[in-house]
Amino acid sequence: MFSFVEDISDAAISAAGRDIKEYGALSRRWNGKLNSAVPLVMAFSQKAADFDQLSDYQTFGWNTLQDLHLRDPSPWPENVARQVHSPFWSFCHSDMQLFVNMSIPAHEKRLSRNLGQHFLFIINPRERFDIVAGDTPEGNKVRAQIRRRCQAYDGHPHAPVLGSYEKGELEWIQYALPEENGAPPMACPFHVKADD
Repeated sequence: MFSFVEDISDAAISAAGRDIKEYGALSRRWNGKLNSAVPLVMAFSQKAADFDQLSDYQTFGWNTLQDLHLRDPSPWPENVARQVHSPFWSFCHSDMQLFVNMSIPAHEKRLSRNLGQHFLFIINPRERFDIVAGDTPEGNKVRAQIRRRCQAYDGHPHAPVLGSYEKGELEWIQYALPEENGAPPMACPFHVKADD
């Protein structure tokens, strides 16, 4: 599924939120088979996001997630941590936990996180990772294979911050990866609405 965000106007961000809601409704009907698990690819025009620095794209991504959250009429799910630095936090929209992979044109070494000249959110229901690559022997094999492929494609070891939600490892730092392994992640500005 695709969503295209032309600019960062109220209308464009509200439309993006409706696309996420529609994607969530579609994802709730998933049949559990890997070949039918489609992500939502949210592409931002260069008018919306065109920066020189990786950190500027990351800040834009987090600010956009914050804006989407503030416009979401659904309350924050009670079973999801409210603080990004807490285990078992993940971004939520339309009462669904989501994993958001930020694909950033400014990545020069981490090629697996650069899908071209546009900033993208690659969005999946977070629970799918538990099913496909969860903390099980089979899931660990899948995760190891993905990381081997990323390492071969990128030409250097996978980001050590990649973890497992089921083990309580932090989720937010996996959304927007630093270019270099060992570099500290950016500070995350996201916060849950006070009335949620």
